[in-house]
Amino acid sequence: MDYKEELGHIIENLKQERDELNVRVHLGKADLRDDMQKLEHKWEELRYKGQQALETVDETGREANETLRAIADDLKDGYRKIRESLNRIKP
Repeated sequence: MDYKEELGHIIENLKQERDELNVRVHLGKADLRDDMQKLEHKWEELRYKGQQALETVDETGREANETLRAIADDLKDGYRKIRESLNRIKP
């Protein structure tokens, strides 16, 4: 799998997790909604830069891929924290 396919899978997995968390957070606590909103800015950055990366040549694409991976890692960590907080809330 090349880096473009791998990046596509990473973004798709994050999108799915984001969508699931948005539903749960909407029904959850206000402070988690604030945390999720902050992550939305990173999500938009990932989508924008991801689209740019897919349009660049391979050399520049590798550099952009590293940047996108760092943003994706931040999102994964943020989503994990929100998921853990939601799991501690009793329905």
